[in-house]
Amino acid sequence: MTPTEDRRKEPVLSATDVRVSFGGVAVVKNVDLELYPGEVVALLGENGAGKSSLMKVLAGVYTPDSANITVAGEPVHISSVSQARSHGIAMVHQELNLVDNLSVAENIALGREPGRGPGLAAVVDRRASASQAQDALQQVGSKVDARTLVGRLSLAQQQQVEIAKALAQDEVRVLLMDEPTSSLPEEQAQDLMTLIHKLRNAGLAVVITTHRIPEAFAVADRIVVMRDGSKVAEYDPNDGKTSKEEIVNSLIGRELTTLFPAKRTDVGAVALELQGISGGIVQDVDLVVREGEILGLGGLVGAGRTELARLVFGCDPLESGHIRVDGRECRIRGPRDAVRYGLGFIPEDRKRDGLVLGQDIEMNLSLPNLGKWSTGGVLSLRRLARRSEDAIGSFRIRTRSYRQAVGTLSGGNQQKVVLAKWMAVPRRVLILDEPTRGVDVGARQEIYTAIDEIARSGVAVLLISSDMEELIGMSDRIAVMAEGRLQGVLEKEEVSQAYIFKLASQLESVS
Repeated sequence: MTPTEDRRKEPVLSATDVRVSFGGVAVVKNVDLELYPGEVVALLGENGAGKSSLMKVLAGVYTPDSANITVAGEPVHISSVSQARSHGIAMVHQELNLVDNLSVAENIALGREPGRGPGLAAVVDRRASASQAQDALQQVGSKVDARTLVGRLSLAQQQQVEIAKALAQDEVRVLLMDEPTSSLPEEQAQDLMTLIHKLRNAGLAVVITTHRIPEAFAVADRIVVMRDGSKVAEYDPNDGKTSKEEIVNSLIGRELTTLFPAKRTDVGAVALELQGISGGIVQDVDLVVREGEILGLGGLVGAGRTELARLVFGCDPLESGHIRVDGRECRIRGPRDAVRYGLGFIPEDRKRDGLVLGQDIEMNLSLPNLGKWSTGGVLSLRRLARRSEDAIGSFRIRTRSYRQAVGTLSGGNQQKVVLAKWMAVPRRVLILDEPTRGVDVGARQEIYTAIDEIARSGVAVLLISSDMEELIGMSDRIAVMAEGRLQGVLEKEEVSQAYIFKLASQLESVS
């Protein structure tokens, strides 16, 4: 018997006939799942497939319509997070549940603070809290000081704190991680994969949901695919037979022939020119983007790509340099000026910076276009409704109507709303910062098609991406930054993943 077979003899958790519905709509349909000590299961599915809902049932966040759950062979009833924790089940949510104005130690101990003193007179033992937090951080390989305020940490460091918080509870057997790398750049995602391997080797059963199929192949012992609330397939990624294409076809229920559109050959005159752009960490950047071109912008975390985009769009003050659109000098002191010069900007965090989640599609589409759709200062509701219907059709937004709240849409459809918002009136330049982060493979293809159509209409597109496959697949040329400076611009025939990495790591430069 192989070690793997021996390990899988007794499941640490078994869930059968799991069913969940909201408002009469079934989101998880009779799903069975077994988890074994010392293995990683990647749970894949498009947005809305039911994978997060299944995880939340196991973690006690959702109460299922039905479910038979056993832990270490014993039947259990899980109807709350505390009950799940008592059985050794912890969950790290996609939206991190940390309090920015508390320290790392206070966040890790929240709800189970160590006390000092008798009974009701007990006070929080901050020294013990800090010591326990530092031990939990050490377990996940984090060098963060437990006394640091969480609000001062990077996203990757906050992710480490969230995992340490989950593992700080007693005797964790099962760790559920919902899209743990969706907001991390590639190199920090690799660090997290290393940590997951470490947890597996320590005997934990780990479940991750992810949209990154190569990531699932790299870290998982099993891949489980869900579609429309049902479990449709299970694969062994290490058997030498399972292909990424097979996984994709199971995910979307159809054959996906080509993820990226054909490259564009007809580019026009220079639409956007940046000369000597400096501000914050960005130093003396020169770039040009032509009509109908997608210029990719690559680099490692902290390279200054997002900061450059924010300087160009007027989100942050420009210290020096020139911005020209169609040869015209632009004085951009804020986003309002950028919009007036024909620029659009899709930010990295669509939920925080790109959308008003509580408002409907129609209202979100109108935000940068109020002046264009108003007469005498009065917004034309008829024009707004017509434009909303057009946008839903053009960008293939799956929704009941333009009156649906954006916060209730899937991640892919939310991103399409952001695209539609900026392209509802003609733009000369569109800046995209991580446009498919947290988006499933089916919606990703549709977004790539939309970006391609935008470029073919004559818009100059600046595409920032930490996804190497996306960066290479979508770009006509690729510029690479490191430590706030431009390292070089690669023409189509020069592009390779190795060359991009060398530039990003400052191992080479392009004159």
